[in-house]
Amino acid sequence: MRADHQKLYAALVLQLLLDGNPELCKTVSLTGNEFVHLLKQNLVLLRVAKRLESMGLKPSGLFADAVEEERQRIQAEFALIHKLSQLCLDRGIEHIFAKAFKHYPDMGHEIDLFVLSRSTRVDAQLIKALNASPRKPNLCNRIAGTVNYRVPACESLLEIHHGRLGNLGEHRSFLGTLIKNGKRVEIEGLQFQVPSPEDQLILQVLQRVYGCRYLRLSDIAHAISSIRRDALDWDYILENATLLGQAMPKAIWSSTGRKLLALSKTILGMNSESLFVNLTL
Repeated sequence: MRADHQKLYAALVLQLLLDGNPELCKTVSLTGNEFVHLLKQNLVLLRVAKRLESMGLKPSGLFADAVEEERQRIQAEFALIHKLSQLCLDRGIEHIFAKAFKHYPDMGHEIDLFVLSRSTRVDAQLIKALNASPRKPNLCNRIAGTVNYRVPACESLLEIHHGRLGNLGEHRSFLGTLIKNGKRVEIEGLQFQVPSPEDQLILQVLQRVYGCRYLRLSDIAHAISSIRRDALDWDYILENATLLGQAMPKAIWSSTGRKLLALSKTILGMNSESLFVNLTL
């Protein structure tokens, strides 16, 4: 995809998700391969389709096919997450779905289940009921305390994190904090355990800024929406960003919390078009 097309589509997506501004819809094709690929890659396909439908622009052709395919994939993923949630509750397994619903109704292609126990023996209580098969672990899995499973009738990979967070499992105490501060939310009439808005923002920085080469539009939209919508406790964010930074290279993590706070003030005073210009400079 040409860089100028990519920027135009990205600006359109942010306008639709954040401001509901339809102006750019008049200047770009909404049915081409490039646009559909960008939406899928950035985990925003279903939300953009819903927004366009509300404007009287019902998806057709390739776009409509992609939306239906994605809905079916996410239905299977949602059903598996619900089953996992019930299994954990029934067996007294302390857990949280730290990333699963951040972009709902869009969802990623992995199901990340975080359990407080550092022992992989808890998996046996879940895997038998799911008829899941483990994938051979690599060195990173062993260090980070993760195990991957394939579950029948679900395209998405299940990854169970045991007692820690981070690419190499470097954040051992923060998972306990996530679970302690977590809240029950209702999605499609069902209850799930998810992080607080403050912890979700910290987690996003840990996983999508530090040690990651790119940001998806869904991550940008989530951060902006949370800063605009939620009354965030910035003292808590700053304190925990400082503590978590002790496990990271200082040059990378130093003052990240304060940078987030400064960015939040910028976000609150700008529309999505101005934000996109500033984020891409």
